[in-house]
Amino acid sequence: PDETTENTDTTDAENVQESVISSTGGRAVSPDGKFAVVIGPLVFDSTVTMTIEQNEVGEEDDGSAITPRYTVSYTPEDVQPYADSTVRVEFTIEAEQLDAIGADLIAMWHQKPEAETFELSTLNVIDDTFPKLWSSVQDLGTFGLVDLTLTDACPCDSGPECDITCICDPDCGDSVEPS
Repeated sequence: PDETTENTDTTDAENVQESVISSTGGRAVSPDGKFAVVIGPLVFDSTVTMTIEQNEVGEEDDGSAITPRYTVSYTPEDVQPYADSTVRVEFTIEAEQLDAIGADLIAMWHQKPEAETFELSTLNVIDDTFPKLWSSVQDLGTFGLVDLTLTDACPCDSGPECDITCICDPDCGDSVEPS
């Protein structure tokens, strides 16, 4: 059995899951099991308790949302990750959903703690038969998946040209080199 699974507790609330992560790393999983944060060694210098809160997103709030929003935090708050350390966030989705939308039209929605805006990022696919989409991030916060065909934004690194399914963010225009 996975060592971190033994340290995972569900709190009284059904939408919150806590996992104890040692300084050697570990994995924190959302209450629905479809989102995880993978922490490698040397991210934190001591043990932390990682909390993932899962919040459903209604059609009226964001019609492009594919998953709930997952807010990740940890205690004690005075423990800080080492400079330039990254963690991996993973989403598990149904193979049929990935096939219907297409991996290139699914983006990660990420809002850093206490930020008023969010960023969209492209994802990597681990396995097409039991799909996991993942990305490395430096900042925790709130995460989710969005269907780019249902939004008017594209991630900055999606390519030199946006297709007809979305409108490029004008701030991204100079950041992408034509292929």
